Amino acid sequence: MVAFAVEHRPEFSALRARLDEARRRATVAQRSLIPAPTLYFGARGERAVIDPREVRPNAAGQVESLGSDHRSILLAADVSLALPVFDRAQAARARADVDALTVQENLSIEARRVRAEVGAARASVAATRSSYERWRAIGGAVEEATVLARRGYESGQVGIIDSVIILERIARGRIAQNRSRAEYWRARTALGRAVGVIQ
Repeated sequence: MVAFAVEHRPEFSALRARLDEARRRATVAQRSLIPAPTLYFGARGERAVIDPREVRPNAAGQVESLGSDHRSILLAADVSLALPVFDRAQAARARADVDALTVQENLSIEARRVRAEVGAARASVAATRSSYERWRAIGGAVEEATVLARRGYESGQVGIIDSVIILERIARGRIAQNRSRAEYWRARTALGRAVGVIQ
């Protein structure tokens, strides 16, 4: 019954619509078409490596290389840092995530409240149904007692005072029967509202 209430009560459909909208906003924010700009830092160095067997002194007294220079990278490092200042979708994602979490919490609070309402309404229906069914079972006896009291008075077998006392007790029984019927239908209406069948 609680699952039916969660499915059919209007406040749950409104909360589910808000949750879907927050999730859609988060998805749109994650699919941002503008790439986040990044800042790169790097350092690079080179040095010449000469094979010592290929070196000879020239006429001027300087060292002359016979082989070719071999260059190798001594240091190469790149560091990439995203610049959050330019990430405009980050705030939208955060707002959408907070909205989604808030709505989910509201949904769970509403579900607990509805569970309590449905439980109380079911207990009320069970209590009033037993009283109503007892009065309904003796409804025929009340009608028969009314007919017998009138016949007894009309035939002179029962005096006016006894007749009034009997009819007063019968009237109290009918009032109690009508009251129990009204309480039972009031409890059923409250259960219908709690479940979401009656708006």
